[in-house]
Amino acid sequence: MFKGLKNVFAGLLGGSAPEPPPARARPVPAAPAPVRPAPPVHIAREGPSEAELGRRLDEHCARLGEHFEGRDVELLLQALRAGGQAIIRQPPLAAQALLTLLNRRSYGMDEVIRLIERDPALSQALLRHANSAWYASSFGAPVISIRGAVQRVGTKGVHAMVMAQVVQGGLSRPGAGFNEMATMVWNHMVRTAPIARRLARVLGGGAEDAYTLGLLHDVGKLVLFDRIADLRRRERRNLDLPSGFVRIALREVHETLGGIAALQWRLADEAVRVISGHHRTPPPEGFDPLGEAVFLAEKIDIAAQRGEELDLEQLWADGGLQGPRERVETFLAAERARENEAEAEAERADGGPGQGAAAGAAQAQDRTAQATG
Repeated sequence: MFKGLKNVFAGLLGGSAPEPPPARARPVPAAPAPVRPAPPVHIAREGPSEAELGRRLDEHCARLGEHFEGRDVELLLQALRAGGQAIIRQPPLAAQALLTLLNRRSYGMDEVIRLIERDPALSQALLRHANSAWYASSFGAPVISIRGAVQRVGTKGVHAMVMAQVVQGGLSRPGAGFNEMATMVWNHMVRTAPIARRLARVLGGGAEDAYTLGLLHDVGKLVLFDRIADLRRRERRNLDLPSGFVRIALREVHETLGGIAALQWRLADEAVRVISGHHRTPPPEGFDPLGEAVFLAEKIDIAAQRGEELDLEQLWADGGLQGPRERVETFLAAERARENEAEAEAERADGGPGQGAAAGAAQAQDRTAQATG
C-alpha cells in the first residue's frame, strides 16, 4: 500500500511515474477463407415422351394453319401431323444395325468392327472421323484400319459418326429456292458440333456426346425440308408456299421435329431432351452441361457467321445458364486466338487477303440469318 502511495506522490511532485505494466498482445484474428461458390449440380431428367412431342407438334401446326392459307400449306401441315415413322426417314440398314448394337448394354468391339467393315460408306466415314483434326492433335499419325479407328475414337465417336451419316444421307433437295437453305442448315450443324465438343470440356460434359448433339440439334429443320421434298415429288411440281412461311415454320417446329427424330432413332433420353429444347425457352431446372454446351455452341457459330459480338451476360440470362462463365470467356479468347492464327496462316499461304472478301461475307451473313434465325 505504501509503495502505491509513494508512486502517486512522485507523480504529483513531477517525478517520473513508473512504467505501466506491459499490455498483453491480443491474437490477430485469421482472415476468413474465401468462399467459393458451390459447383452447379447436374440434375438428370427424362426427355419428353412421344405423346408430349406429338401434342406440341399439333399445337405448332394449328398456329401455322391460322396464319397461313393455301392448298400446299394444308398438304405440308397434314404431312407433319402424321408424326413418328411417317415423317422421319429411317437410317440405312447398316446404320440401323450398328445403332441397335451400340444401344445394347453389352457388346464386343469385334461386333462393332464387323458391322462397319461390311459397309463401305460407314468404313470411309469412320476413317475420315478418326483422322480428323480433333483426333490427329492427340494421336498424330493417321490410322488406316477399321480396328485402329474404332480404338481411337471409342464407341461414343463411332456413334457420332453414324449419326452424321444418317443425317447427311437424309439431306433432301426441297426445290423452289430452298435447297440453299437446307445446305446452310447442314453446314451450321457441322460447324456447331466441334464447338460443342470443345465447350463440353469447359462445362464438364461428355465431349463426344456434345459433338453428336451439336451435330443433331437442328435436325428438325432437315425433317421439314425432307417433307417439302417428299411433297414436291408426289405433286411433281414445286410447292406454292406463302412468303415467309418456311422461315416461320422452321422456327416454330424444328425443336419438336428434332425430338421426334431422336425418339425414332432410339437415342438416349438426354439427347431427346436437349434436341427438343436446345433454345432453352423456358430454361430447364438445374445444371445441364450438354444442353448448355449446345446452346452456346450454336450462338457462337451464328455470331461468327454474322460478324457479331457475343453478349455472354445476356446469353446467361436468356438461357438460364449455370455453367462457369469465366471459363467460357477464357475459352472464347482462346478460340479467337486460334481463328486469328488460322486466318493469318491462310493469308500467308495465299500471298495476302483474297479479293471481294467483304462482299462475300455480307452475302453469307444474309443467308445465315434466313437459315438459322
